[in-house]
Amino acid sequence: MEPEDHALFQPAFDPGEDFRIAGQPAIRAPSRSARCRRLTCASRDMRSRWSFPRWWPRGFFPGSSSSFCGQDGPGRPESFRSWGSSSPGSTEGGGPTWGRRRLTVMEAEMTERDDAEMSPMPEPLRGVRGGMAGRRMLPELLSLVVREGVLEKFRALPVFGFDELCGALHREPVYDLSRGNRRRMIRLLIDLFVECGWLEPAGTGDRWSCRRDGILRPGEVPAGTGGSDGQVDFFRRCLRIAPGYLRGKEAPIAFDAENARAWEEFLGCDEFQACRSILLDRMASTTGVSASLLDLCHGPGWGIERAMERWPEARITAIDFTDAFAESAKCRAERARARNLARRRPSPPVEWFGSSDWKGFGHPLPFPEGAFGAVLFSCGDPYIRPDARDAVYADLRRVLAPGGTLGILTRGYPDPERRHVPSYWLRVTALIHDFSESVCTGWHGFRDVAENQEMFTRLGFRGGWNPEGAMNIVDSSLWILKKG
Repeated sequence: MEPEDHALFQPAFDPGEDFRIAGQPAIRAPSRSARCRRLTCASRDMRSRWSFPRWWPRGFFPGSSSSFCGQDGPGRPESFRSWGSSSPGSTEGGGPTWGRRRLTVMEAEMTERDDAEMSPMPEPLRGVRGGMAGRRMLPELLSLVVREGVLEKFRALPVFGFDELCGALHREPVYDLSRGNRRRMIRLLIDLFVECGWLEPAGTGDRWSCRRDGILRPGEVPAGTGGSDGQVDFFRRCLRIAPGYLRGKEAPIAFDAENARAWEEFLGCDEFQACRSILLDRMASTTGVSASLLDLCHGPGWGIERAMERWPEARITAIDFTDAFAESAKCRAERARARNLARRRPSPPVEWFGSSDWKGFGHPLPFPEGAFGAVLFSCGDPYIRPDARDAVYADLRRVLAPGGTLGILTRGYPDPERRHVPSYWLRVTALIHDFSESVCTGWHGFRDVAENQEMFTRLGFRGGWNPEGAMNIVDSSLWILKKG
């Protein structure tokens, strides 16, 4: 197996660049004897401590203080020492490498081990390959921006502000940015281009200048990023629609029967499935398997299927504001129940609530106070209106039993300080994801991580990932909150 297959959210160099930090290096899982070993990453002017992910069976990511395992970890170095040899296993030129990719200092300082000494990666983590969607989609989004003439507008304005750019795009290519989330999409492009180094801040305030011609150079997009999955295919469909949407057409992708198949493949992609498994496993290891679980916005039923596999005896309730996915969700639940019965682990039937019972975010859930020991909420957070977020999460806290657990799968909006979303390719993926899904009905976007933390604390939640009270891991994509 190639080292790339054992990657998980660590600092790395991109090929051909000394100081680029990417989200997915090739690091093998350490053996049990080395699982607590701490390694040092060096920068030009500072040193920062990093720890391996903990792979042993006590649970995923418990209690680590490194920055990829929670919001309270140490700051990320601004640059790393490069290792220059290009021959496999060589130590010439500054340090060893795998293939043609330069190693991080952490990789270079690892003690070499035989394959027999390496413990395998837990199965749920195999689908989590940090930032792969962004790696695949960045060239395609850049190509769209070039075709639409947006990059030319960047280059034609030596220094520009947000309103100035929106005015230029309104004149040509005649974008209608007066309605919905279209202006926000332009801001997403600016943030993405700043992240990639094609734009740079100009002085104080929200003003930028163009510093690149927008042509991808060797080493900026890693090799081997071809192919697709449900997530990448969904983003490609969204990007095909984006030009018309920016010119004023209505959002064509809704939660309806016409688009049910696309949503099913997107929400069932490997990354989201792996993240659901991690959430459920950690929720169980934190408070034990709950006797009752609510799957909020169940969609095609991927979360229900995972929950029934891991919590076969739990009483599961599923609710959604649309009935478009009811049939596929019920089929998945019945198949999971049949598998459990064949394994002599009988599961109670799922209780279903649909659009006649709940009208969506902003309306109270039709359940009494303290009805559930746990709530699984995957991929629905960006569809909550900003002015309704407090009310929605206060209502979720209401239906949780004392000490109950809320597990959330989303993405964090990249913060300028790189404290909450430090990994380069995960930052790129979050921005591309946010831009792409903006063409879907009801999308409001990923939220600022610090604002979420403040809101959850104010509403009476506390972090549940580890004894230190971390609220999230994986660059603020996975959240576990306990009702305080």
